[in-house]
Amino acid sequence: MPTIKIWLDDQPEAPARAAQFPADEGWIHCRQPAEVIAYLKTGSVAEMSLDHDLGEGAPGKPVSGYDVVAWLEKEVAAGRWCHPLPIIRVHSRNPVGRGNIEACVENIGHEFEHHHAQADAEAAGQVLLAIMRDKGANTPRDLAQKLGVEPGEFPLE
Repeated sequence: MPTIKIWLDDQPEAPARAAQFPADEGWIHCRQPAEVIAYLKTGSVAEMSLDHDLGEGAPGKPVSGYDVVAWLEKEVAAGRWCHPLPIIRVHSRNPVGRGNIEACVENIGHEFEHHHAQADAEAAGQVLLAIMRDKGANTPRDLAQKLGVEPGEFPLE
């Protein structure tokens, strides 16, 4: 069960926001997206709050909280994300950056739902095929007949 809470901000202390994310209440302060991504890869992040403008990572390469959600979006879209999604908050005061992160978070939710629906449908198909093999049925209609179920009739018990 995910339990880690991440606060991503380049400021050593953000007075207006620090009280909202006190370290003694389980929030881990990260300053770089790579740190957050390393925690995400463990599957133990329950919640995170992201700043947008984080300065530079490598010389001349700006980094932001968007880097974290862009990475997560790619993982979810590729079907590689196998953990519960963390709660994602944005505490950036940059309105454009905040909007970009929030839009990406929304996309992550849609992708996550899509992949879970697809996985559920694939699992249901595998179950149906296994039952058909077990009952010696060649088609779902054949299976329904062998089970005494009229086509279009789906008993609840």
